[in-house]
Amino acid sequence: MTEVGVIIFPRYEPDGRTAPQSLSRSEAALRLLRCGVNDGARPPHGVALAAALVAGAACFELVVNDLATAVALVADVHARAAS
Repeated sequence: MTEVGVIIFPRYEPDGRTAPQSLSRSEAALRLLRCGVNDGARPPHGVALAAALVAGAACFELVVNDLATAVALVADVHARAAS
């Protein structure tokens, strides 16, 4: 499996300040598991797969109010993770 460097969960807040907030890897894995459309359709290895995806990743929630700022922040987070 290819290593994932960054996982970002965007959240729109019309009155919020556009900014990334660190997430623990365990919180990120739980959020990935919640992304399943049909809980009954999750493969039995879903927890292990989510854990493997977040194992080496920097994980963030990105509060978004301003799209241009959000794009710049994502580029910055990605560049930092790649270095």
